Amino acid sequence: MLAATHHEGLSAQCMCRHDAATDCCRMRLFVMRAAAASLLMAAPAAAMPGFDKLQISLEGQAQGWLQATCTYYGLGWLEPDKATQSLRRLVLLIGKDLGHQAAVEAKAAALKRDPGCQSVWPDSL
Repeated sequence: MLAATHHEGLSAQCMCRHDAATDCCRMRLFVMRAAAASLLMAAPAAAMPGFDKLQISLEGQAQGWLQATCTYYGLGWLEPDKATQSLRRLVLLIGKDLGHQAAVEAKAAALKRDPGCQSVWPDSL
């Protein structure tokens, strides 16, 4: 009984001008369901570019801190032990937040830019 009332309500709402009102309403329901499903499926994909931008931003920020530390050491603004301590902390944070591979790549990029930083780079990480 309830289903019949619901179906009659849909037929009354359908604005088709032909005798196949139920087919029209079925088509409208199909289109609405397809649209809702596509919106639900598209939401995670729309969130991914934001995540990628965040990761790129974090990688750039981490690389910048490594480069700054090496530069400050090269200019004599940091003592060797403080530079080593800072680099160790930065590399550990990069590894924790972005993964081990990101830490390896950040080290390679920093040492390529400033080979003199090798003398204060932490031995094991």
